[in-house]
Amino acid sequence: MTTENVISMDGRDERGRFAPGKTFGRPKGSKNKSSFKTLETLRTYGPKALEKLWQKLDEGDWRAIEFTLKTLLPSNRLIELYGMDADDIRTGIQDGDISPNEGKQLTETLVKLAEISDIAEMKAKIEELSRLINEKG
Repeated sequence: MTTENVISMDGRDERGRFAPGKTFGRPKGSKNKSSFKTLETLRTYGPKALEKLWQKLDEGDWRAIEFTLKTLLPSNRLIELYGMDADDIRTGIQDGDISPNEGKQLTETLVKLAEISDIAEMKAKIEELSRLINEKG
C-alpha cells in the first residue's frame, strides 16, 4: 500500500487533496445563512430606499439621476433596424448607424437563429419519418 492511497477521516489523501468520489461541504445550490439573513434585511429597506431615491430625484441630485439611468437603461445601446437580413446589417454599418462590432454580433445572432430553424426542420422530418416507419411496421 502506498502512502498516497491513505485517506484521512476528512476525506483527504496524504497530500491534502480531496479523495476521488468523495463529496464534502454544503450541497450544491445551498445558501449561506448569513447571506440569506442579509438579503432579508435588505428587502425590508426596499420601500424606504425607493422613497429616498424619489426624493433625491425630485431634488435634482445628479448621483441619483445617474444611478437610476444606469440601473433602468440597458447596458448596450438599442439598435432599430427596418429589416434583419445581411443587407440591412451591411447598410447599417455603411451608413454609420451601427458599428462593425455590432454588425458582427447581429450577423452571429442571425446565424444562430438560422441554425435553430434548421434543427427544428430536421426534428420535424425525423418525427415524420419515424411516424411513417411505425405505420409500416
